[in-house]
Amino acid sequence: MQVPLHYFLPSDKIACGIEEEQADLFGILIITYLFLGGAAAGALLVTCTWSILFHAHRIRRPSREIAGFNTLRSNCYATAFVLLIFSIACLLWDLGSPERALNLFLHPHLSILSIGSFILSLEAILAGALALATFFDFHAIGGNARRVLEYCCAVFSCGVIIYTGVFLAANKSVPLWSTWTLVALFFFSSFSSGSAVVMLLDYFNPDDARHANVIRPMSAIHCAGLAFETVFLAAFLNHAFTTAAASESLALLLSPSILQTGIIGALGMGILIPFGSEIRTLAFAEEGRAVPFSDFACLVGGFLLRYCVIVCGVH
Repeated sequence: MQVPLHYFLPSDKIACGIEEEQADLFGILIITYLFLGGAAAGALLVTCTWSILFHAHRIRRPSREIAGFNTLRSNCYATAFVLLIFSIACLLWDLGSPERALNLFLHPHLSILSIGSFILSLEAILAGALALATFFDFHAIGGNARRVLEYCCAVFSCGVIIYTGVFLAANKSVPLWSTWTLVALFFFSSFSSGSAVVMLLDYFNPDDARHANVIRPMSAIHCAGLAFETVFLAAFLNHAFTTAAASESLALLLSPSILQTGIIGALGMGILIPFGSEIRTLAFAEEGRAVPFSDFACLVGGFLLRYCVIVCGVH
């Protein structure tokens, strides 16, 4: 079954000028696009919220801790911006002719792809501005102006994360995806991946940034995100098992190759390994990790989750 790109566009096909006979929308580039966009938005949501709360109590913090946090925050904004650029690049590459994507903005229409493209582009602009303001110490954007940018970026981050699920769930021709549980699953998966990005950057930061290390609170937040992801993964699988129209997708999901990828990759690496690592950190009051394997595993699992969902839908 093929789901062409113009399914998400108006019937006159003017938005991208893409014909029905072109390549299937849901290839590896789109999977990467959805994963990178969600992970970047998750990292921005975590970082913006953390920055707002951190500086709300700035007066109580030693200068060395503030300097350390600023280093970590700068790296987070810059990294998330780069991930968003790669995400957009994957979408443009998948379209075949990047110039056609300009029609999404020159001739906007009320479609899932158009709305998502606007939200993702605005999120990239906000992330770029925050990277300039922090990583490159761009003084024109500072103080209250940066706080406003962070509030706006946090809001648009939620929009991007939700869009990564709506992008699939809005496709009513794929019964496996036609459920709100997929939107919730992708939301918390993106949040978990974003948390993993932040914690990886914290681990690899120079020593002066480790004074801002809040590994235990971040571990607790990550645990909560993983717990919600597990709940909605179960709800999504329940939808797959109880929806008669999704029987072909379910059969593919239960095939040996996809089932192994789902259990070992999406469930094992994406949820169980990072959850166990965070519980260990909380239980034994660890200040850091010898090897940040669980964060890498979480990112790989997040990608494989999207791979399994999309491959089983487009059977």
